[in-house]
Amino acid sequence: MKKTIVVFSILAIVLLIYGAMPISEDAPVKRATALFLTNKNTLVQKTHDLLLLLTCNLKADTIKTDSVKKMLFACRLEYKKMEWAIAYYYPSVATRINGTDVLEEEEPEEFEPAHGMQVLENLVLQGSPLDADQKNKLLAETKRLYTTVLSLSEAISFLSNSTNSEMLAALKYEIIKISALGFTEYDNPVMKNYLEESLTALHAVCDNLKLFDGLVSLQLLSATDSIFASASSFIEKSKSADKFNRLDFITKHYTALSLLLDDFAAELNITYASYNPNVDLNAKTIFDLQSFNYFYKDRDSSNHEARISLGKILFFDPVLSGNYKRACASCHHPDKAFTDGLSKSKAFELGQFVDRNAPTVVNACLQVSFFDDSREASLEGQIAAVVNNPKELNNNFTTIVSRLQKSKEYTKLFDAAFPSEPIGANLINKAIADYEKTLVAFNSDFDRYLRGEKNTLSASEINGFNLFMGKAKCGSCHFFPLFNGVIPPLYNKSEFEIIGTLGSNDFKNPHLDKDEGAAKIKNGAEHLKFGFKVPGLRNAALTAPYMHNGSLKTLLEVMNFYNKGGASGFRIDVPNQTLSRDPLELSNQQINDIIHFLESLSDTTGLTSAPITLPKLSPADASFRRVVGGEY
Repeated sequence: MKKTIVVFSILAIVLLIYGAMPISEDAPVKRATALFLTNKNTLVQKTHDLLLLLTCNLKADTIKTDSVKKMLFACRLEYKKMEWAIAYYYPSVATRINGTDVLEEEEPEEFEPAHGMQVLENLVLQGSPLDADQKNKLLAETKRLYTTVLSLSEAISFLSNSTNSEMLAALKYEIIKISALGFTEYDNPVMKNYLEESLTALHAVCDNLKLFDGLVSLQLLSATDSIFASASSFIEKSKSADKFNRLDFITKHYTALSLLLDDFAAELNITYASYNPNVDLNAKTIFDLQSFNYFYKDRDSSNHEARISLGKILFFDPVLSGNYKRACASCHHPDKAFTDGLSKSKAFELGQFVDRNAPTVVNACLQVSFFDDSREASLEGQIAAVVNNPKELNNNFTTIVSRLQKSKEYTKLFDAAFPSEPIGANLINKAIADYEKTLVAFNSDFDRYLRGEKNTLSASEINGFNLFMGKAKCGSCHFFPLFNGVIPPLYNKSEFEIIGTLGSNDFKNPHLDKDEGAAKIKNGAEHLKFGFKVPGLRNAALTAPYMHNGSLKTLLEVMNFYNKGGASGFRIDVPNQTLSRDPLELSNQQINDIIHFLESLSDTTGLTSAPITLPKLSPADASFRRVVGGEY
């Protein structure tokens, strides 16, 4: 109650300062800047107090954990009041203040460790006495944090010079972050105070929306009070993080909050302005597929259907392979949710296999990087890499283009899809990518539940989702609602994880898989060793076997692996393991509930058709027998 009084007192002062002035269009931004600076000064003081406390503790050679924890928690709450602005306007600063200890697809070969409050949590609350190096790191990180917080005064220009459109965008992103990440352990894996922190972040969004007073109707401001009070009450009534009903919050409160932001935009007669193209903020909610149309909607609509039709034929045509016997569909069968059901896919040479498991192509476009090691940044690049790989299609585009140019039927298809453009590698890759972008499935039982069809999920599936996002920690890496590794709320970066994948499903005699993952393409960078991009889990029930090497055959085996704590749980030493080493302690029923939830993500409706015939080639090439989808 006291915290609420303080928050509204500060807000009242800010409004009083500007209340006597005529209401101008930029008043909300000016008010937000003033409130930001007030909160910044408080954060500076609390961070300074933390630095003094730790300095005294280290001099006395005794870390008073409870006192440090309390002070650190106070810093975290103060940061959460400003997170909406810092995370959007100053993302690099947000990383320095509260950087998560994860690897991203742009990870450099030169390792830069995480910084900020999460690092301090890990050091202070690790449970064992600190050695000399850890003490030095603790002090250095706290000083770094204090310096970063001080620098916020210099960075304030981005916020102060922004517009109402940008400010609303930043606030809507924060609502997404609270709902998709705030109730997971993503940025609070040690202290686990994420309910309190989400509540603080929620209040901050409300406070800043109230700064539009004078530019929006009193009815909208009243609705703001009501909707935020209801969402806050829902969080406050939860007795523990483990029992918090995340699905109820998303369906009952996140949706209302998101629509409220849209009402502000409508009354202000503005549209969201954002530097980030990956999310369409005009979509009603983040689980509306329109939110992600950047990933799959082609900006060039000319001849779009013709391009898709051509791409589909090429996807199933072995003309792309060196021996006319393999196609994209050789490893991505429509009747197997566009996988092949093998641990590792068949290679070009008969009897041989490629190095990794074939992922589904369904929803593959909803990513920012491709292949398990993220070595390609686009679908087109991924397609070209497969064509040129001696273990896969084992061909080159000079040969393929020659084959297609000599085919009258293919020439007509390319002319329809790309008028006046000569057949080339770029058009081949573009057409196949356009087809793959149609393989987007967002109509599972789970999706329909989010849209209001409450009879589509069972109690077990609902509990499974809440466990997935909470106790089981799955949602800290497989992010809602895409359930892949693309990180909310901007969805513009993808995460790597090092889990210590086993070489087989023999849990009694476990051994580490030898594939070093991302380190292979980063000159053996040690921090990336055994690191792999977090895969998507939609249609997971249909795409066994699992892991990059297909070592685990069932979802139950996958859950048992994670329940043990990854490689560490099998007493295999992976020094850079990013997956929590602690056992999840999930019961058999809880594991079954999570599996039932994963099964509710299945959706391949309308994605199983293949061409009946293939275009005729020239007489010179016609002697080569081609089978739709490839012979093997």
